[in-house]
Amino acid sequence: MYIVLEGLDGAGTTTQAQALGQALRDRGVDVLLLAEPSDASVGNLIRQALRGRWVHRDGRAIDDATLALLFAADRLDLASEKIAPALARGQWVISDRSYVSSLAYQSAADPTLLPWLATLNAKMLRPDLLFAFRVDVQTCLRRLRARDGEQQAELYEVPERLAEVERAYDRVFASVREREPDLVVVDVDASVSRQDVLAQLMRAIDGVTAGKGP
Repeated sequence: MYIVLEGLDGAGTTTQAQALGQALRDRGVDVLLLAEPSDASVGNLIRQALRGRWVHRDGRAIDDATLALLFAADRLDLASEKIAPALARGQWVISDRSYVSSLAYQSAADPTLLPWLATLNAKMLRPDLLFAFRVDVQTCLRRLRARDGEQQAELYEVPERLAEVERAYDRVFASVREREPDLVVVDVDASVSRQDVLAQLMRAIDGVTAGKGP
């Protein structure tokens, strides 16, 4: 099974991906835990751009379209090198983010980019189960500050950008439900405690594996 966790920076996808992986391992499931961007060369370049350490010669941040192309390249590499082989071996794959992030983040400031982004990611490996983490921007920002302290915020980790991304995710989740009816999308209340969020994830997985729906 290929499971993806999606949501705003600060929504808790990274924490919950790790917790979910451990909970499934405790049940005897062989789990591969991944994240986007990856730790490969393109993924590291993306991280540098997000942290403002790789910019244009005039100091401008790398634009959304360029980031989308980099994410697509990194995603294809991750799928062929790790995800597809793991699934073929019978492992479960849990990914902190997927192509859905590109649809949301890179279209947030300019929604007209969404059709191009959808085409760019049309051949990407689709998950069996997509968790849509729902939590308000202010909660996300509070968590990010608690996590990062005085470190410089990443490109999207500011109130205006996160608010744009929140609206973009609403559009993208609705679009995914409409265009990919075979993909199980589960809304997760990510504003509650870590234990309660994990309980929501496990209930949904139990429902799907039992054939009862999320």
